[in-house]
Amino acid sequence: MIKNRDNKIKVTQLSGLLIKWVFQYAFVSYLFFYLLETLSPGFITRSYNLNYHLGFVIIISLFHFIAIPVGGEAKTYEKPKIKDFIFSIIFSLIASVAINYRLNELGSVSYLISILSGLIILSLTLYILLEDRENI
Repeated sequence: MIKNRDNKIKVTQLSGLLIKWVFQYAFVSYLFFYLLETLSPGFITRSYNLNYHLGFVIIISLFHFIAIPVGGEAKTYEKPKIKDFIFSIIFSLIASVAINYRLNELGSVSYLISILSGLIILSLTLYILLEDRENI
């Protein structure tokens, strides 16, 4: 009886690990395909419908958040390092340039939108980095 219960626990942990792995790869692949489709319209959608992929990602994400946690150990949070702040600034600049590239047809308004978007992204990443995680 105990051996059967241990096997059930191992199977649920293994299935939870598999679901998390599938979700991560499906989500990253969707973002990659979407980026390719944005930069070169028709490159992906000529042969593959991204909506089906997005539906799969959404369904797997539901299972991902329901899945049993694999490790029961407590998470330790480190203080953000200077490279984290540099990465946040570079990421927000890249996002601003990408948004400006997509909205270039709007004229001078695209500059305003891209600057505001970059500032929003930067402020959110800085908020996440500087959040007090000890009281969570």
